[in-house]
Amino acid sequence: MKGEKTMKKLNIKTVSEESEQPVYPVKKVSDQAENIIDHQEQVWRLRKMNEILLSLARFRSGKEDIPLELEMITAASAQMLNTDRCSIWLFDASKTQITCIDLFDRHLNQHMHGDVLYRKNYPTYFHAIETDSFVDATDTYADPRTSELKDDYLKQLGIASLLDTAIISKGKRIGLFCNEQIGKSRGWSDDDKEIVSMLNEMIAIAIENIEKKKALADAQENQNKFERLFDSNPEPAVFMDKNFCIINVNSRFTEVFGWTVDEIAGKHINEVVADKEMLIEAKSLDNAAEKGYLHHDTLRKRKDGTLVAVSISASPIYIKGELVNFFAMYKDISEQKHLQDINHVVYEISQAVQATDKLPELYQSIYQTLKRVVPSNNFYIGFYDPDKSEVMIPFHIDEGVSQQCIADEVYSLLAKEIVNSGKPLLMEKSKLKNLMRKKGIINAGLLPEVWFGVPLHAKGHIIGLFSFHHFTKTDAFSEKQISLLESIAESLAIAIQYKQHELQVRESEARYRLLVENVNDAIVISKQNNFIYFNQQFATMLGYAYGELLMKDYREVYTTQGLEILHERGKRRELGEYVSSRYETTFRRKDDTDIDVEANVTIIEIEGDKATFAVIRDISERKRIEQEREKTIQELQSALANVRTLRGLIPICANCKKIRDDSGYWSDVEKYISEHSDADFTHGICPDCMKKLYPNYRDKSEKK
Repeated sequence: MKGEKTMKKLNIKTVSEESEQPVYPVKKVSDQAENIIDHQEQVWRLRKMNEILLSLARFRSGKEDIPLELEMITAASAQMLNTDRCSIWLFDASKTQITCIDLFDRHLNQHMHGDVLYRKNYPTYFHAIETDSFVDATDTYADPRTSELKDDYLKQLGIASLLDTAIISKGKRIGLFCNEQIGKSRGWSDDDKEIVSMLNEMIAIAIENIEKKKALADAQENQNKFERLFDSNPEPAVFMDKNFCIINVNSRFTEVFGWTVDEIAGKHINEVVADKEMLIEAKSLDNAAEKGYLHHDTLRKRKDGTLVAVSISASPIYIKGELVNFFAMYKDISEQKHLQDINHVVYEISQAVQATDKLPELYQSIYQTLKRVVPSNNFYIGFYDPDKSEVMIPFHIDEGVSQQCIADEVYSLLAKEIVNSGKPLLMEKSKLKNLMRKKGIINAGLLPEVWFGVPLHAKGHIIGLFSFHHFTKTDAFSEKQISLLESIAESLAIAIQYKQHELQVRESEARYRLLVENVNDAIVISKQNNFIYFNQQFATMLGYAYGELLMKDYREVYTTQGLEILHERGKRRELGEYVSSRYETTFRRKDDTDIDVEANVTIIEIEGDKATFAVIRDISERKRIEQEREKTIQELQSALANVRTLRGLIPICANCKKIRDDSGYWSDVEKYISEHSDADFTHGICPDCMKKLYPNYRDKSEKK
């Protein structure tokens, strides 16, 4: 409930010894005596009131600290009402709380402030002080208007009775004037309320005086701030009356335009800074400023007659609906305009770099852009070859008198001067002649009236130069133009180098693409799991259109078996095992058929990130042939497995030709072979046996 208190002691006597409240006897007195006492008390109160009024008057006339008036009132109220505490509280803007701005404790003879009471905690009390003329609680614990303060406020301070009234200023209740009795309760008489009302009016007047003094102080502070801001404004500023006559200018205005306020005070602003050719424009700007805020970029005149690019911002100043002044700033935008020109030139050159396909086209675009800044029909671009110490001129425009051009020998000499010095070079015709004589060049050809060249710097190296020259004007190039050309030289060099590199890369890419697109194998580059490049062979292999595969997650073209192979290779690599870059796997085509492939994978780096470069070969046909071969081998092996053969040494009788088997039994040859192979016997007789056994039959057959 309570805020932090700030306390201070006052070493002043709030009541003089002569005006101390009289002490009355306890015994009962007569009515006449009571009247005398009442009269004495009224006299004392009137005297006390007069003392307060005089004190307040002294404080105001002496320009003392106005809050002391409030301290005087609270101290006097405590004396006059014989109360223990007297305080002044003010509402916040939303009237959700009241804050004590002064509390006088009579027993401690101290002034304090800082307590805060919140509406949400004491809604009934807040309602009472906003609606009742007085909150006159004899018993604060019992009075329904104050009882909710009991635990948090009254008990802690021992307040038994209080008399509160609202402070009214300009018809609004702005706060509370409170008198509190500690210990024994007491009643509040009409006289008490009358005294409180009079003091309350004094409080309202004192608060209004405080606000007035604060308003005046704020106004003075604002005036001081305005003057400080006006003079310290980094831009030229002018303060004018309603007729655009100068009242004041700041130091920056003097610095830019050369005029002091003493020289131009009272003069019309256009008389001071508007060039004669721009008076019509200046008048139209005045008319526009009268209608409201104005912002306009233009040129204005300095004291020495030179022109400066400025951005004018002007505003009318109204007080109670009446136009009284104008305030204007003239921001020097010379550098800004210069930078804008540079940016514009650089932008157009960068656009030309993107729009052209050949270097001669770029050089022509550069010339057309620079020609708008430096009107000249004579322009050269040269590139320095450090190995040959020569300057090559791939592009030039030279429209000399009678179609004669500056001699190559002269240009080469000037170009080498720039390359060797690394600095811009501006030479008039007389200096050119002297240079030619010094270098022993007799036939210099047609010399320009003025020649200006700028080195092309790129990454700290001079790659060449560009130059302008003029055959008829000695003042063809202004300082501004020269400064602009010097400013864009590096950007121009970078643009040319970029285009040269781009064309080289494009040519290299064309050769590479020709190679890549005509190989039989698929070539794929994937980065962060996505295909970022592949040749047409890869798309054809998988049955996709090129656009369908681009940026597709490479895992989507693997079969389940292929993903398992990938996973296994990754595990082995994590374990530090050697993993061959070449392996076989399976892909899934767009039509959901599988294709056997052999991949040869290499890790590469693209823009600082790792990427995978792979050469993919379709081995489906090889796999088919291998499978057929394997099948044939298996069939042959199966056939051979069904053929029973006799191998090794077979024991046979040398006489009867019987064969001994594994059990030691002797068998006829026919029987042994039949039992140990799949062969069957058919019996016949050979010619020799026929002759031996059947000689007659054989003879007959031979005779036939």
